[in-house]
Amino acid sequence: MGITIAETTFLLREPSGKTRRVHIRLGCPYKISEEEAACPVALDGLYEEPCDIRGADTFQALALALGFVRRTIIDWTEKGYTFQYECGDEVPVTAYFWSE
Repeated sequence: MGITIAETTFLLREPSGKTRRVHIRLGCPYKISEEEAACPVALDGLYEEPCDIRGADTFQALALALGFVRRTIIDWTEKGYTFQYECGDEVPVTAYFWSE
């Protein structure tokens, strides 16, 4: 993944009550070509491998990568999973992402 520019770790409580750690990392956006860039994203504990979120430039790739993390958290929450801080309090998505 290269250089990590931002990261956080949450607990993920499954509907069964079992918990596991989810480590979220954003890598440094990079240019692929004059017309395309990518931003690496890792969601360790949810997915095995990091992925590259692509955009027209590094700014868009970073913005889309953040949107991907936001959407992933919302999707898992809608399936009955709960993202929590170490203390057990639920992580409000709006604490990390602007909400419409």
